[in-house]
Amino acid sequence: MKKYLELIKRDSGNNWKKIPIHESIEILQKSEGIPTVRKRLQLWKDLKPYSMQPGTENIYDSILYEGVKTFQERNGLFPDGVLGKATVEALNKSPQELIKQVSVNMERLRWLPDTTVQEFILVNIANYALDYINKKDTLLHSNAIVGKTYRKTPVFNGAMSYLVFSPTWTVPPTILKNDVIPAVKNNLNYLQSKNMRILDFSGNEIPPSSINWSTVNADNFKYMVRQDPGPSNALGRVKFMFPNKHNVYIHDSPSRSLFSQEDRALSSGCIRIEKPIELAKLLLSDQKKWTDDLIKEALVGDEERSVSLTRKIPVIILYLTFWTDSRKKEQVRKDIYDRDNELYKLMQKPLNSSSI
Repeated sequence: MKKYLELIKRDSGNNWKKIPIHESIEILQKSEGIPTVRKRLQLWKDLKPYSMQPGTENIYDSILYEGVKTFQERNGLFPDGVLGKATVEALNKSPQELIKQVSVNMERLRWLPDTTVQEFILVNIANYALDYINKKDTLLHSNAIVGKTYRKTPVFNGAMSYLVFSPTWTVPPTILKNDVIPAVKNNLNYLQSKNMRILDFSGNEIPPSSINWSTVNADNFKYMVRQDPGPSNALGRVKFMFPNKHNVYIHDSPSRSLFSQEDRALSSGCIRIEKPIELAKLLLSDQKKWTDDLIKEALVGDEERSVSLTRKIPVIILYLTFWTDSRKKEQVRKDIYDRDNELYKLMQKPLNSSSI
């Protein structure tokens, strides 16, 4: 905060120029915006000052390329060195905007539990990441997929108590209404292709052909749809349970390619992780019975297998778009759910004395 305020005092913030780049720029290409990019990266300490030959100021050179990649990593962007739309938007963020971002995230940190714990799981929605931390060491960092902008992952704390290998998936009401019922109406073989079955609430299987789908809607559908364990199961091969009112949990995913995408707000609210097997092994490391071979066997079973943990592990799901890392470098993330401005406005309102 102090750093950004000092920038504004030196007029760097008040005279902030938008970088005039409208198409993606790659290494060795020319652009009139390149000198501003160079100055901006030097201002943020992502690039050291360097000399260049006269007349080459507008060329995207290899030294600048490395500085852009450093900036991209610090802003949660794919470090490909291309000056594309997302990178330019991040470069155009002014000190005034960053001050607002710092403010709201300092407020969010106040919402964290006060109790110091040795072992916990931290999910930062805006960072698309999960970290497993034990005795102040990060033992696992995993890319994550979080809720879409219209099916947001909520911010809350929970306690993980068990995990399930080879899980079944009971389709939640929202997905049943918006996705599954319309798909079945369009193609009666949809359920079979997805390894799904229709069950009544006593667990009896109902043939899809026995239902008059032309009259079915979410309000009069009297059954549940369940997907059996297998390689195409929406939960993957393992899920991690911390019972909560949001019905949100952490799980594997069969869609492995999605973890390499820059924008990973792709789920229906739950948190999918890239390294579920590694997390399962860490959580079960104090149970000698659960060898690597037994875990492999459980992952490919035809039936669910629940395993209780020997302790309840705190799960903290937060939404941080700004923080500093262990090197004291600013980490900035896109406000994927458009929450920063809303919170900042609320913070500017005067306190109502009658509510104090």
